[in-house]
Amino acid sequence: MAFAILAGCAASASVIPGVAPEGSEARGDVGEPERVMRFPLAVEGARGLSGLGFDENGAFWTVSEGDWGLIRLGDHRPPEIFQVNPAQEGLDLEGVASLGGGRFALATESRDERRSDRVVFVRVQQGEARVEGEISLDYGEVGVSASSNRGLEGICSVGQSLVAVGEPVVEREGERLAPVFVWRDGGSAVRSYLLRLTTATGKISGVWCEPASGQSLRVFAIERHYEVMRIVEFQVEPGAPVGTVLDASLRVELQGEIEGDPNPEGLVRARGRFWIMTDNWYGEISGPSELIAVETAASR
Repeated sequence: MAFAILAGCAASASVIPGVAPEGSEARGDVGEPERVMRFPLAVEGARGLSGLGFDENGAFWTVSEGDWGLIRLGDHRPPEIFQVNPAQEGLDLEGVASLGGGRFALATESRDERRSDRVVFVRVQQGEARVEGEISLDYGEVGVSASSNRGLEGICSVGQSLVAVGEPVVEREGERLAPVFVWRDGGSAVRSYLLRLTTATGKISGVWCEPASGQSLRVFAIERHYEVMRIVEFQVEPGAPVGTVLDASLRVELQGEIEGDPNPEGLVRARGRFWIMTDNWYGEISGPSELIAVETAASR
């Protein structure tokens, strides 16, 4: 599978080595983008890019949904694709989190009606991403079930903690709630929570984790649907009771701010920007995916 970078038309220097931004937009309002830069990407033969991770060496990582490819982008080395072996029939890759030392956690979904989805752990070595284990996350613990192609959309890590958020939504008393899972790397004890969504139709499609005070975790998430695109923030207390409902607050409104309203599927906050990976393989949409950099007061 060959990797191709589509250079943009802007003359300014790229913030990703080897990739030039297609253009930028200036913004100044609080809660809205101050500047947007778009980096078109293409992976020949890959069926969509999804998820976004960032490792200790400053490289971005994404996954090819149907091809089980783990892809490294822009760390002063040529982009590389590592085939995930063994691939698992019937599952699509949706999210990626760097665990350090060449290890990654990959979020998945399937086309079946089901009660749980899997996170697959891989290690990159000798030109491939070798599967080392997996963990099953049970939606049923918080009263959620998953339908076809609605699974674990976002995954992130900070320290030894991992957070995964599902796309399925349950409605209770007029509120829309999404499943959140938290566990320790290498552990099997998973705590399940519910995230109160901020819109009438949006679903979570990507997350990024940072440490907060004490043992708390700060999580940024993309909430999106056809008429929804925003970055929200919530906090997780890893010791909170199972089923605790977490509140999200709006950080950046993106709907109508990025031309074409792309489909955001991954999120990183690094280098003073939010970075968003878009999906080029859904509905009638096809063509190159994009890595979009968004500068706001909340991204610094």
